[in-house]
Amino acid sequence: MLLTTSRPSSGFTLIEILITVIIVSILAMISVPSYQTSITKGRRAEAKATLMRLAQAEAKWRVNHTTYADLTSIGGASANTDYIFAVTSNTASVFTITATPTSTNGQDHDVCSTLSITQDTTISSSAIAKCPMP
Repeated sequence: MLLTTSRPSSGFTLIEILITVIIVSILAMISVPSYQTSITKGRRAEAKATLMRLAQAEAKWRVNHTTYADLTSIGGASANTDYIFAVTSNTASVFTITATPTSTNGQDHDVCSTLSITQDTTISSSAIAKCPMP
């Protein structure tokens, strides 16, 4: 008669640990790009809100003056951590404000690229084919 001794299980086997690591890796591969896309969209939404605020400031300026103003006259910041803002044209009847993404936080990889707004408060993208409605 053979005597077999049973040992109590006191830990995980190597196979169990490997399967767990593989499952966690697959979940990370799925969730990280989705998270990064959400962050990019949130930063784009913030830039759009800033463009709208600057356009409203231009409209207020135009009520009291004969032309539209530059960025410093309307009290706008020239940049934040994700975009650089600039008034690219301002005449008596037309203005264009642009928001160019910076590489500081990776916003330069946004498919919408440079955003702009004009006096009719239409926000557009320089990459219309990839981002028809920024």
